[in-house]
Amino acid sequence: YPRYDGAWGDLSCSGWQVCACETVASTETPAPTPTEYGKVYWTSGADRESYVWVSEMSQFEARSSVLVDTTGYAQGVVVSSNTSTVYFTDNVGKSVWRVDDDGYDLVQLVDESAAGGAGEPLGIDLWEHAGKLYWADEGGEVRSSTLDGTDPTTVASTLQSPTDVAVDKGK
Repeated sequence: YPRYDGAWGDLSCSGWQVCACETVASTETPAPTPTEYGKVYWTSGADRESYVWVSEMSQFEARSSVLVDTTGYAQGVVVSSNTSTVYFTDNVGKSVWRVDDDGYDLVQLVDESAAGGAGEPLGIDLWEHAGKLYWADEGGEVRSSTLDGTDPTTVASTLQSPTDVAVDKGK
């Protein structure tokens, strides 16, 4: 997929693809600065049209753009601090996905329908040191897999509709 920089303009997306956004040039651009505040990722949408967003923040501005346009319903999102890989859940497609922080290399890691999951994955967390992803499954489970999606297992079951998960990584 082509990579488009910028955050302003018309969305032209459909299906599981990287979204193209029209770039609008600023008349005055501030001088570059070494002060970078990082990126913030979030999900939004409804009715089988949702997005994984990214905001790049600096001393001068925050620009938001669509990282991934989904046909399902993106719910939870977490970012690897080691690799900048973005992991997210799709509760309509009952799946866990990964994408590079530049929008390339979108990969379905776990298909919950095929992997024995109870319902729809929602919140997600990762424990990089252990090489594990964890997600809340609305069907009453907390599930995990390796970072590449192999070995999906149930960590806890018969729960009351969990919607999010956080892993205590210890000290």
